[in-house]
Amino acid sequence: MIRKENFLPMLNTLDSIQKKYHKRYCYPSQAHTIALLKTFHDTCFSTRTLNRYYRVMEDQGFIKRRRRIRRLENGLLQFQTTLYVLTRKAYKLIGSLVRKLSHHTKNIFSQLTQKESPSTPSWMLGPDEKPSPFADLVPGLARNLLKTMT
Repeated sequence: MIRKENFLPMLNTLDSIQKKYHKRYCYPSQAHTIALLKTFHDTCFSTRTLNRYYRVMEDQGFIKRRRRIRRLENGLLQFQTTLYVLTRKAYKLIGSLVRKLSHHTKNIFSQLTQKESPSTPSWMLGPDEKPSPFADLVPGLARNLLKTMT
């Protein structure tokens, strides 16, 4: 069974292509999608696995697919790339991930700024100065800066 979390790289890739061209749809080739997934998400899919994921995402209502076929002048059919449209459900999943990520980032930032360990002794600070909460995170950098200043 394929979990929803595994759809996120593919949904993000399709969404990025749509945003790049300012459209609500996209029609990337399978090879291009696989290359983008490998480049930006470090995931390597075969064409069969990619199509399997597309099928499951379509069955669960995250995307809509439409095959594009046109008839040539000589009567033969020419297959073109499939058209993909993200549904509201897909955007909700992407939005919930963004909200969780931003909430987590805010928590980490607030923990870092509330840290009360001065890196500079109190006798070196002026009467109206407060120690920087980030100074103890990069002591090597602070030492290097002091060396270059003297």
